[in-house]
Amino acid sequence: MQDSSEFDQPAIIVVGFTRAGSLARLLESISNAQLPPGVKLQISLDGGASEDTIETAREFDFAHGVKDVKLHSENLGLREHILWVGDQTKKYGSIIVLEDDILVDRYFYDYAVSAIRKYDSDTNIAGVALYSPRANENANLPFEPLVNNSSSYFMQVPCSWGQAWTRSEWASFRNWYDEFAKTNILEDVDIPQSVKEWSESSWKKYFAAYLVHRDKYFSYPYRSYATNCAEADGTHIKENSTFFQVPLADQSRQLESFEHDAFSVDGIIYDSYMEPSPRRLGKILRVPPDELAIDTYGCKPKELLRKKKFSLTTKRCSEYIRATCLTLKPVEQNLCFAKQQLSEKVTWSDP
Repeated sequence: MQDSSEFDQPAIIVVGFTRAGSLARLLESISNAQLPPGVKLQISLDGGASEDTIETAREFDFAHGVKDVKLHSENLGLREHILWVGDQTKKYGSIIVLEDDILVDRYFYDYAVSAIRKYDSDTNIAGVALYSPRANENANLPFEPLVNNSSSYFMQVPCSWGQAWTRSEWASFRNWYDEFAKTNILEDVDIPQSVKEWSESSWKKYFAAYLVHRDKYFSYPYRSYATNCAEADGTHIKENSTFFQVPLADQSRQLESFEHDAFSVDGIIYDSYMEPSPRRLGKILRVPPDELAIDTYGCKPKELLRKKKFSLTTKRCSEYIRATCLTLKPVEQNLCFAKQQLSEKVTWSDP
């Protein structure tokens, strides 16, 4: 376990390249946030950064603490850049990572510290998200998690739109990456095909594979403390989009309290396809969770579903046991209020 002081004051690392206007907006939101005195801010600019981006970073006045601008001499590319950023956990103990098209909530730092404190000693957790997704980026459909009394839930999906890592969390991934990145690991794990096909500049697809391969999770907030503005000129964004933008709360509000549940297989958990845990739904359906595949988005390959005795899917089937309409949100509630039991028979048809 790390020294508690490393949890109380994680360094903020901002990642930039050519979007000076986006960087200026992010830095202003950081400046307006509630931060402890003496917090460290590092602005890391990849090699070849535009002159206006460099000027924006250098001229930014950070009144809360110490600012450092890192100008890389070579163009690392996004994957190597984020790997370098993650390695700074060795120096700082814990870090909050913000790419330049992110906007942060006034209390993003308070939330990050609360979650870092809670989960650093839990080896099930591989990182803390500040962003609360409202869309499934693989299905291009809305996503809404089941809510309980906690401030957060768990998902086997990495976050790149505002995230925090501790030294131990990052070291676990880094060791895995150094061992498996040059193997066929992406083909061997059950992550969405669309993720596997992300460009070679993506660090996120390797982290997605790591989560599944090592059975680890990100902690996600119900209330978002960062949003993605998804502006063009980024490495992966070719045109402006608001699809993945999520609302931030009133910035004049008082600081809310944070309550984080300990990780539990019976908790609110979503898999790499953003599907609910079969353990939770298996109880509702009275089906052993290890015999149940969940596919409410209809995105999982049939080969993956056929590994289980039962499947809950929106795919077309030649025969089915029970059916229900997707009329309630979140999707789990359609089963919570239906309480229908599965029988033993199911057959498949080509979708």
